Amino acid sequence: MSALSTQWCVEDAIHDYRDVYLKLVGRLEELVHGRSLSDARILELGCGYSYPNVALFHANGLDACGVDIERVFYRDGRVATLRARLREKGLLRAIYHAGPLYSGYGRFFATLSALAQTTIDHAALSIHTYDGQRLPFPDESFDAVCSNAVLEHVHDMGSFVGEAARVLRPGGVVDMVWHNFFSPSGGHRTETEVARSPWGHITGDSPPSCYLNRMRPNEIREAFDRCFTVLDVAGIDRVYSLKGQEGYMPEGAELLSPEWRRRLPAFADDLLATRGFLLQAVRDR
Repeated sequence: MSALSTQWCVEDAIHDYRDVYLKLVGRLEELVHGRSLSDARILELGCGYSYPNVALFHANGLDACGVDIERVFYRDGRVATLRARLREKGLLRAIYHAGPLYSGYGRFFATLSALAQTTIDHAALSIHTYDGQRLPFPDESFDAVCSNAVLEHVHDMGSFVGEAARVLRPGGVVDMVWHNFFSPSGGHRTETEVARSPWGHITGDSPPSCYLNRMRPNEIREAFDRCFTVLDVAGIDRVYSLKGQEGYMPEGAELLSPEWRRRLPAFADDLLATRGFLLQAVRDR
């Protein structure tokens, strides 16, 4: 692989460590009210094929596990990746996933380990596949449940919230960040499509690239309110700075021309220019 083709590995590792993991740890430490995270059991719901948060939690001595609808994970090896992607995506895509992309993730983890100054033992990680409905854990198994870029993909928010509550111990906490559908990047489209039509995924000019629910922050909050005491719902930007913090950057505010305002009268400017949201909650005792 060329230096150019592997640059994403380094950039993603830097982002996942500095912007996602370190800031998540800081938020969780505040949520557990002064108790050490070393005393907590953490679930990453939707850990993904590469599970960076789970890997870093474990490498730093925390009791953490991950779960995802993925049928295979990087830790399962190149052959398992090839077999799984062959069923899902066909021969050419399977070769790509088990070849250059798999090698890229090797560099991703090497960079992640160097940044965190630790060693990642993939074989020791607790990572599970589930059906997207019932989590494969007993009731009251965890002290914290977190997720990143998952809620926007959920079909049945009520069931999702109910399962998160079921596996949390009374007083357990939730920290979930999701990509706001109504932002320019919220349709998961290419940069070219976003530049051509920033909110085209809302108007139908440029459809989303995958299933995404269209729940607004207040609707997601209401879903969590049924099982939790919601502490906060706040805007969050590309580097996971919260709205109101120094350095926070809205997304696409400069693109909200009079024409777009005319076409999107039902949407507030703040909703259209906020890349993501963070919800924090505590399970009622």
